[in-house]
Amino acid sequence: LEAFRKRGSVDAELMLLERQARPLEALRLRLRALGDVVGALRLVEAASGESVQQLWDCLLHVARGDSRTYSLLLVCLGSTHEPLAVPQGSQVCLLRTLPSGFEVPWVALKSARALDDAKACRDLYLLSLQRLQAATSSLSRRIYAKHRRGVAVAPSVTSDKA
Repeated sequence: LEAFRKRGSVDAELMLLERQARPLEALRLRLRALGDVVGALRLVEAASGESVQQLWDCLLHVARGDSRTYSLLLVCLGSTHEPLAVPQGSQVCLLRTLPSGFEVPWVALKSARALDDAKACRDLYLLSLQRLQAATSSLSRRIYAKHRRGVAVAPSVTSDKA
């Protein structure tokens, strides 16, 4: 590790830190030396257990000290298809915790995108809920109709008769 540091080989140092299961140090180096927010976010997504929250907290700490990093983090969170499995890991939560007086480039545009994403998630949730309610209602009506006719409602388990 020291040999890579002396030579200034940041990529090799990052690879070694990740292989040695030292993701927190890798995250700090990735942000400090390369300014690579996308790579840092990938490290957070790839982590498991308690380290996810630690890495997210470290990423937020660094981002709150640098408006460029904060801005890139907002953009990256907006471009992911799956939300992070971390509490407060969304664009909306990041915008809510924006430090006062902190100048983030194009924050109005990023806020509008975050609101659009939140509305799309809400619409998807409502559509899924409507489909679930319709399926449940249909099943309930079929069971009720069979019950009213006196037809026994047996579980749909097949038994082998040999």
